[in-house]
Amino acid sequence: MENDIVISVESLSVDYAKEQGILPAVRDLSFTIKRGETLGLVGESGSGKSTVAFAIMRYLPKNGRISKGKIVFLGQNMLQKTPKELRLIWGGNMAMVYQDPMSSLNPSIKIGFQIAEILRYTKGLDKKLAWRKSEELLEKVKISDPEQSARKFPHQMSGGQQQRVVIAMAFCRDPDLLIMDEPTTSLDVTTEAAILDLLKELKGIFNPAILFISHNLGVIKRVADKIGILYAGQMVEMCVARDIFQSPLHPYTIALMNCLPTTDINKDKGLKPIPGSFPDITKLSQGCIFYDRCLYKDEDCIERMIPLKKIDKNRSTACLHWKRLSQQKKGLNENNVHKNSFFDVSKRIARTEENYIIAIDHLKKYFGFSSTFSRLIGWSESYTKAIDDVSLFIRHGEILGVVGESGCGKTTLGWIMNKLYKPTKGKIYYEGKDIWNMTRNEDRSFHQQCQIVFQNPDSSLNPRKTVGKILERPLVLQNGGTFSHRGQRIAELLNMVHMDTRYAKVYPHELSGGENQRIGIARAFAANPRLIIFDEPLSSLDVSVQASILNLIVELQKKFNTTYIFISHDLSVVQYISDNICVMYLGKLCEVGSNNEVFSNPSHPYTRALLSAVPQIKIDHHEEIILLQGSVPSAKSPPGGCRFHTRCPDKIGRVCEVEEPKAIAINPFHTVYCHLFK
Repeated sequence: MENDIVISVESLSVDYAKEQGILPAVRDLSFTIKRGETLGLVGESGSGKSTVAFAIMRYLPKNGRISKGKIVFLGQNMLQKTPKELRLIWGGNMAMVYQDPMSSLNPSIKIGFQIAEILRYTKGLDKKLAWRKSEELLEKVKISDPEQSARKFPHQMSGGQQQRVVIAMAFCRDPDLLIMDEPTTSLDVTTEAAILDLLKELKGIFNPAILFISHNLGVIKRVADKIGILYAGQMVEMCVARDIFQSPLHPYTIALMNCLPTTDINKDKGLKPIPGSFPDITKLSQGCIFYDRCLYKDEDCIERMIPLKKIDKNRSTACLHWKRLSQQKKGLNENNVHKNSFFDVSKRIARTEENYIIAIDHLKKYFGFSSTFSRLIGWSESYTKAIDDVSLFIRHGEILGVVGESGCGKTTLGWIMNKLYKPTKGKIYYEGKDIWNMTRNEDRSFHQQCQIVFQNPDSSLNPRKTVGKILERPLVLQNGGTFSHRGQRIAELLNMVHMDTRYAKVYPHELSGGENQRIGIARAFAANPRLIIFDEPLSSLDVSVQASILNLIVELQKKFNTTYIFISHDLSVVQYISDNICVMYLGKLCEVGSNNEVFSNPSHPYTRALLSAVPQIKIDHHEEIILLQGSVPSAKSPPGGCRFHTRCPDKIGRVCEVEEPKAIAINPFHTVYCHLFK
């Protein structure tokens, strides 16, 4: 019914004034969202998703303008609203949740006051009542101890809790339209699952219309009633959520799905990244916008512009070949599907002690442990147990995936292996030698053979150096020959990561995130390493870029037989790339085993919860999500006994609270640390 429509966008076009001319960021976009309905808007970075959100809010930057179209919100034209009227709408009828919660929270004001301020402004409540309502809202978004939490500053809360606060601030106005711009992108899978579950619950209470923006199709599948696929500013497909996963009718939608690592695809066959790159939308030509990257194109596609065409009551697509595409099962390229095909490292690598490249023996890392000043003045010791008694073996040529929520100690473990941190206790052996008792020459050789690729390439590449100089630096440090020889090696490294030699003369800021990550990988391989630690190398990348980087990492590992330690909170990526898996929680190991064992037979309750929370795009996936209660305890005062017992859905009693679980070998390739297996 038309009366149910909260927002109607009609033929919307948005332009940005740039130095190179007018950039048509969004073109001829139309959709409606009814009360109680969620529209998922999907696309890669640069597709125009956030521009659509800011246009609806009338919150575009100064160089942006709505050049065409109409935005009707609750029957009123948003383009005719004065700044004063817009402020009233922002304060009452329309709310937005951003990707980074700290961009919405004032770091110098307590949480309760920030929520109460909105209630006082929009609802006219007095201070006392507004404070009480803010505590009630914190309880509604499932923040434990709301009275105490209301008195905390934002930095005293975890990322998931901060996002819950922002959601509480959005819902405290009882909005008619809620816009969520990548609200779970930076969160762990368990926190993400809890936030999505919370959103469903609040949607049932407040019944708003929701525009949910994301590049993750698995997340969109969980929340959306209908889905719009946006590419380079143009809507290329729109339909009800189930249909788009069952039989997508645009090549771009199919390409996005083929980029995702799933339980049906292994690294030996590879992912299918989208070929080519985004078109230059300042120089648009006639014809299909996706033509240059499309696998189904023909001459008809380039002759004229292809608008979004209604196929039936619930489906629209901007493709001439939708009938042929509709016959493809679930939109996945059949050559890219390999059911139950796992690469078992036990068949390739002999399990002998001589084959270990890294041996970790009862490793501990306590931050703030040696606080001499505190002891002198009588203060009690307070230290963070980032790693607490971890023993692990890594074999030559294997890829070990290390997974867990933020704060579990996985990055600290990687940094200690690279000698960026010194352990509090325990030892690490590299090919039988204690890395902290090496001679000067041995230490130099170790740093050459053990490299690291960081999470954010922008912060790990020197912005003042060209790519050529960045790649030359490790060659100089290892006496890499003459200037001519180094130039030749730089060209080899660029070709190795599938980049043209002309990139040697550009600076990092002139490259995309994916290109910068390729440079980070090339720099790591410059020293001909035997071991590389990848610390969340894909967390800031789009799915299409992620697929190409994953394929590159696997290709180089096969070529050079390099040992990888791959740290990530994304289990679908870890499952795709790893031979063995190590699951960590609050500084402790929970489960260690081969890829096949851990993912086909997850034994620790924490592993099962992590796996259940991974967003899936498969239609027949109905596995119940295991929502963990509460948040990860502080590493400064971790629980006694099993670290996981405060959140464990399978806790068996007092033994979990007082006795630390020992390693139980389920079979030669699978170990679990849990009292359930005594």
